[in-house]
Amino acid sequence: MPVSAGWWGDFFDRFAPKEEATLSGGNAGIIDWLYNRDKDLLYGNNNIDTFLIGGTATTSAISNFEVQGGAHFDNATTTGSLSIGGDLSVSGDTTLIDVILTNYLVNGNSTTTGYSSVGTADSNFNFTAGDLNASGELHISEGGVIMGNLGIGTTTPLARISVQGGGNNVLKLASSLGTELVTVQNDGNVGIGTTSPNSLLQVARSSGGTETLFKVGTSTNDDLLEVRSNGNVLINGGNVGIGLTAPVAKLDVVGAGTSGTAALLLRNGDNINYGYESAQIRFGFRNTDNYQHYLVTRHNTVASGNSFDFYTSDGTQNGVYPTNAVLGLSINGGNVGIGTTSPNNLFNVNSGSAPANSQFRVTANNAGGISLLAYSADNNALAFDTDYVSAWIARDTSAVQIYKQNDLLQFKLDDSLTVGSSYAPTTRMVIDMAGNVGIGDNSPDALLEISEEGTTPFMISNGDEGNGNFMIVTTSGNLGIGTTSPTATLHIVDTTNQDLFRVDDNGTDDTSPFVIRADGNVGIGTTGPGEKLTVVGSINLASTANGYIGYDNRNNIIPYSSTYNSFIIQQAPEAGRFIGFRPDNGAFVMAIDTTTGNVGIGTTTPLARISVQGGGNDVLKLASSLGTELVTVQNDGNVGIGTTSP
Repeated sequence: MPVSAGWWGDFFDRFAPKEEATLSGGNAGIIDWLYNRDKDLLYGNNNIDTFLIGGTATTSAISNFEVQGGAHFDNATTTGSLSIGGDLSVSGDTTLIDVILTNYLVNGNSTTTGYSSVGTADSNFNFTAGDLNASGELHISEGGVIMGNLGIGTTTPLARISVQGGGNNVLKLASSLGTELVTVQNDGNVGIGTTSPNSLLQVARSSGGTETLFKVGTSTNDDLLEVRSNGNVLINGGNVGIGLTAPVAKLDVVGAGTSGTAALLLRNGDNINYGYESAQIRFGFRNTDNYQHYLVTRHNTVASGNSFDFYTSDGTQNGVYPTNAVLGLSINGGNVGIGTTSPNNLFNVNSGSAPANSQFRVTANNAGGISLLAYSADNNALAFDTDYVSAWIARDTSAVQIYKQNDLLQFKLDDSLTVGSSYAPTTRMVIDMAGNVGIGDNSPDALLEISEEGTTPFMISNGDEGNGNFMIVTTSGNLGIGTTSPTATLHIVDTTNQDLFRVDDNGTDDTSPFVIRADGNVGIGTTGPGEKLTVVGSINLASTANGYIGYDNRNNIIPYSSTYNSFIIQQAPEAGRFIGFRPDNGAFVMAIDTTTGNVGIGTTTPLARISVQGGGNDVLKLASSLGTELVTVQNDGNVGIGTTSP
């Protein structure tokens, strides 16, 4: 086929069939010929080392060239539109202007100075070597693979994608509607949902609600961590550790371990105004948050205004604090209170009036125990092996209570009880406010009052009744000492030959004893009476408060009367010995000589059986029963019978 000289000849030597053909019409004629002759030249896979249309090999470029098949260029320059429907392989330096590529593989350097649109729904855009420099716009509509570094705003990219801004913002990502979504500023701050981030990462929503701001997840759980616009942070699965790398609980906090540094800080407490503060911690039922319990703290400048208060739910399913919260425990100023927020003692328990249960109970393995019941004023009990649950419940076959009730200290004791069953406590002894003790009597009228029907009310024994060392009071009122069957009000039996009864003073020499010996002798002032009654010391026998008969340590017998003159019967210690009678401490008026038996009147030394010595005119007078004087003896010896002045 004859061809022209120059590049046309070279072209046809390379690509045209080896047959004669005449080409005319310039470039268009060549294309028509190629198309009509062999479509593979245009639509097949063409390998063109150097293909220039409309210029020289070094300065001209392909203009308006379309290949529907694949094309390969070692070196190419386009100045018009280049449309390639197949694979475009570029292995040299290539300059493309206004290029539409379906599949684009660049092995060398590529420079685009116009508009480039790369890829369709299933194509790839690959740069495996060299640089791609776009001074105009580069559009990649599908997956593009850049094997080297991509620089935006810089010709020396330091990473796979290196963006360098010229103003405040380095990078902005926007929606299809032009809404700015992501902003990266020159200072390194990144904003999502905001165009002016004020921190390294700021995520914002223009409206409230519960929209998700931030989420972290895995391929199997995309909700491990979620931050919402209302401030909620959701953690779904796994444990959170603060201060450690292997948390073993949903929240595991390890503090610094230094003095004054807290591991966890909560700041929701209020002041001293109890009932209005908010809870520091709320505990809810799993998943539903029902039946809530609360930990409340109070903070103030005074010790009594600072506390931990523990509340439990009152059983309301959707209850709230403080309406449905029941106070359980309060720690206030070092004092512990149960049922009170202001304990005044180290341990203070308070309940509502007339409680249904004992407020305090201590048990051993849930058996027996000690309980306290403060039911109301003047109705409180300390109980052993029993506690109050709307009634007294036995925790053993016997139970004891110490009760303060009705202004009495009551001791209640019961046996033969059924464990776990209720019973009515029995009062055995009381002490009233006057100190009187009643046994069997709840209203004692004496310091000790014992009352019992049908049995022995009182007995003291050493455990061996056979030896008689005991005391008993019978229901008839008899007191037996040494016998269990007293037959008298006081019946004493001695089987050991000891004193039956003895009273001593507080000295050590038994100076004033009183004894009743086993032989029946009574000694007063002596421990060894030899007679039925032996008295050592003075005696005072009185019938009334106005008179008595006394016996003193001088052997005087002294009848005394406050109405009449007293006199003394005395055994005189002088020689001759006599028994004298004298008023009070005056002179003797009569004496009996204990040696001769003579009686002296007016003298202590009678010379005859009756010796009268007068102190006036008359020595002796004898009168009738009517008081008529019959005989008169005068000092001068004259005797008058029937006359008073012989």
